Amino acid sequence: GTKVAQKQQAVLEVGLLFDMQNQSREQALFDTKLPSLAPPQLARLDIVREVFEEFEECKKKKDFGPLDGKLDNLTKALQSSSTPGSKLKTSHEGVSRYQYLSLLYISRHLPAAFGLPCTRKTLERMVDSTPSGHSAPSQQQGSHNPVNAVVAQLACVLLERAIRDDDFWPNSLPLSFIRDALGPRQWAEQNATSNFVNNLLTAFPRVEGSSAQTRGPDMTSREKEENEVPAKSRDAQQSFARTVSSLMGEDADKSKTRPRFDLAGPEEKEALKQEFLSAVGQALENPSTKENPKPLIYLLRCGLGYPEVRTIASGSLEGWLNNPYVVRSARILLDDLLEVFVRLPDDVVPTDAEAVATVLGFRLKSNCAHILNEAIIKLVNGKEAYGIIALKTFLAAEIQQRNATHLKCVAVALSASPQGKGE
Repeated sequence: GTKVAQKQQAVLEVGLLFDMQNQSREQALFDTKLPSLAPPQLARLDIVREVFEEFEECKKKKDFGPLDGKLDNLTKALQSSSTPGSKLKTSHEGVSRYQYLSLLYISRHLPAAFGLPCTRKTLERMVDSTPSGHSAPSQQQGSHNPVNAVVAQLACVLLERAIRDDDFWPNSLPLSFIRDALGPRQWAEQNATSNFVNNLLTAFPRVEGSSAQTRGPDMTSREKEENEVPAKSRDAQQSFARTVSSLMGEDADKSKTRPRFDLAGPEEKEALKQEFLSAVGQALENPSTKENPKPLIYLLRCGLGYPEVRTIASGSLEGWLNNPYVVRSARILLDDLLEVFVRLPDDVVPTDAEAVATVLGFRLKSNCAHILNEAIIKLVNGKEAYGIIALKTFLAAEIQQRNATHLKCVAVALSASPQGKGE
């Protein structure tokens, strides 16, 4: 009975917090003063003028319901006019640049309006790669999300602007991130949504002092796609990107990464952890992961605060480091993993000790041998306990099978240890 009462109290507190955040959002709208309508990026101002006039009318009546309905219809119209893989177009076919830029401009001056109930629900649906009732991630591009990548990224920007002042974000958003990272990858690895993503990553535990979860995504998978775009199309995309950038110009200063999920209870955190591990487990069993493990590698980097994820990463890295197609991504994951190992408390738990031994026992191709040597040096320099694990690992391997490589590793470990410096 006590646990039930505590859970009910926690739910009540979170509900009250959301109510307070909504009230704060409406107060922000009352305090907003609109600029003069002269954005050079927009050739037409119909949508902007209509929304701004609706805003002023709602402000007088002290009821923002009509404004919520108008913005909700505009976002739905942009969603319904898009198809996976389509480009933004100047005409009314496909996704309208006019609609896109209008919403982006409005969100710059009325960010809180996109946090109104109906509009916010629509935006949350647009960023989710899996419809309700389907928890399993899919790595087939655009298999679930009815919008294309550009519209999904816009939804992330609008949503982030709407809730950036909220101290608590719902757990549904990190789940959407997991699904997109392993599914269509429409926004989880894009620079345009980095503010949104960095705040979502605070939902996952982080080892104190480690910067592994704050680094930018590995964009190597995108570089090849961009290089394959014809020069003329690429120039047009870059021109449009500059326009979008000018409308996002203030985000770098206003949007700060800070803990957004600290008020989540133990049950919610455990549920998120299980969803994360379940998604990783399904990805490992998915045949497409063998062909392209980069999505999984990226997600593992985000979850290295979980001991189970560190174990999975250490067990998978040997094959990825020996794969020339993903060696660069795997190297980034290894660097993050080593940093986390070094930042762990001195009292190393058995699971992490086994994971460290697994890394030290990698058998890499001759052209990747330097990677193992660097890993040995980082680990042994970082923590005395790892030096002992290294010597045990290499000596055990030498006893089982004579191999000059193991003796070289012993020498590297000894020279990297504090007692062996300079010898």
